[in-house]
Amino acid sequence: MPSKTTTTAAPTAAPQPETTADLVAHDGAPQPHPLTDAELKLLTDDAGHATAAGAAPGPAPTMQPPQAASAGLPDSAGTPITGQQIVATYAEQTNRNAWAYLSTAGWKKLSDLTDTGSTTMTLLAAHARATGSAPYADENPAGTIGTLYVW
Repeated sequence: MPSKTTTTAAPTAAPQPETTADLVAHDGAPQPHPLTDAELKLLTDDAGHATAAGAAPGPAPTMQPPQAASAGLPDSAGTPITGQQIVATYAEQTNRNAWAYLSTAGWKKLSDLTDTGSTTMTLLAAHARATGSAPYADENPAGTIGTLYVW
């Protein structure tokens, strides 16, 4: 009985674009391409860690959860708001416009310094609301909540 032989074709390399026009898709979006060393440098710090473009790292948390041995208050220029539950949250389509209702302090605007900060504060407030926890909130001199610890 004769044996059956199969052959497989060697994989072919993807065609390389030859002009700038070839780098743009039909919908106008640029095609993905391998990043150059200069592009990689823009995305990492000197130690090679990924960074957000133009963003400086924020401060690290200073409080410990209540079950930790040494629960100290963070150094801040704001007024601490403790022991109050977040009973409601509010946000609408305007950029950086999110609020949390604390059980006795009422409506407090969440920090609006950056889009990502506002989004993160909103997520933390919603989590505190959903779990019924009483977070530590720090009201900054501008009257907004600038720090939020949720346990």
